[in-house]
Order: sequence, then structure tokens, then C-alpha cells
Amino acid sequence: MLQGLKHLQDLGIEKVIILGHSQSLIRILVDNMSSRDFRLARVVTRIRKLIGSFLQVNFFHVLRQNNKESDAKANKVVLLPVGTQIRDKVEDWDLIP
Repeated sequence: MLQGLKHLQDLGIEKVIILGHSQSLIRILVDNMSSRDFRLARVVTRIRKLIGSFLQVNFFHVLRQNNKESDAKANKVVLLPVGTQIRDKVEDWDLIP
């Protein structure tokens, strides 16, 4: 997640949708909670700093078995030229509300 956000920031992307299989990490980020795990707390701090540079960030939890699909989509998007419009619907990504 951290590397992806850095890449999006470098590209000048303003709106981000984050799909993740770690429900605890998503809850920590969405609910502005803290982590008791020192290593995770450091990562959360860095992610929050990056999130502040975007106009809009939405988080969605995906089941671990669906994470391969979301990871493949993310890797595909990273390879697109800057300015490419993505017409894929988020509703079609089997997200868990």
C-alpha cells in the first residue's frame, strides 16, 4: 500500500481507491485508530502522511481470496501511461462494504 501511494503521488493522482485484505489495517486508517504493534504503527504513520497529499481517498476491504484480483488490477493500473482514463467500475470488484 505504501509503495502504491508513493507511486500515485509521484504521478500527481488526486483521487485514490485503496483495496486491501487487512481489515485491521483498513480500520486503523479509516477510524484514525492507533496500532499497538510498533512496526505497524510506523507504517500507518507513513501511510497517513501520504494520504494527506490526496484530494480524496476511499478504503475498501476485500476478502483475502479476492486480493489476487485486486492486486492484478492495481499492477495493471500502475503500468498505464499518465492521464489514462480508467473506466472499470468499482462495483464490479467484489468489494466488502
